Amino acid sequence: MNRNLKAVLAGAVFATAGLTGAEAATTYYSGDGNGTCNGGACVSITPHNVWGDVSDNAGLAADTADWISFANTGIGGNVLPSLGGPRDDSNYTMLFSNTFSVGGTGDLNLWVLADDTALVRITGLNGAVLDFPAFAGQINPCAGGGLGNPVGCVEGDMGSWSFSGLDAGNYTLNIYSFQTGGDVFGMQYAMNVTSAIPEPATWLMMIMGFGLVGMASRRRTGVSMA
Repeated sequence: MNRNLKAVLAGAVFATAGLTGAEAATTYYSGDGNGTCNGGACVSITPHNVWGDVSDNAGLAADTADWISFANTGIGGNVLPSLGGPRDDSNYTMLFSNTFSVGGTGDLNLWVLADDTALVRITGLNGAVLDFPAFAGQINPCAGGGLGNPVGCVEGDMGSWSFSGLDAGNYTLNIYSFQTGGDVFGMQYAMNVTSAIPEPATWLMMIMGFGLVGMASRRRTGVSMA
């Protein structure tokens, strides 16, 4: 066997000796500085005392995820008027948007609360992964006596979704929130994204490939110089 090829193989085995199959996990949540609200910075607000908390669902400490808005619309803040017309992606009170990446075959878990309700959409290279409409069966899903349909502001009205086997690439989470009751307003979310890390055999093949390409390049250089 060529001495250079032996060196490449030895280096590849050494480089992969400590690698094991694993997963890389990233947790996103409202108030972590990622994403925008109506195209600008999101504002952490004082939540109503009946609003729930998504944090523990994502493995976070209680109240890690903030309730957010595009302005100070929580308790003691601005009161927004009710939104008339349809509740869709062309008529909303606030759009929260965050683009994230899945590095390998990945899994995703998402939890959302909103006052009053929200349309939740995730899009990727192949179109919509999730397209969940806003709750239209009640004037104010967060009012007492709610029907328990997501997405609302209490944990019984939490929107919750799980996906597995997502292709590697960039995705965008859009949460369209709607003020339908003319009072405090906000949104909260948390999301876990897990991406597979290549197995050692995959790393071995990659390193061998890089080494062989380098050897071929050196040979061509040597021939041309001769």
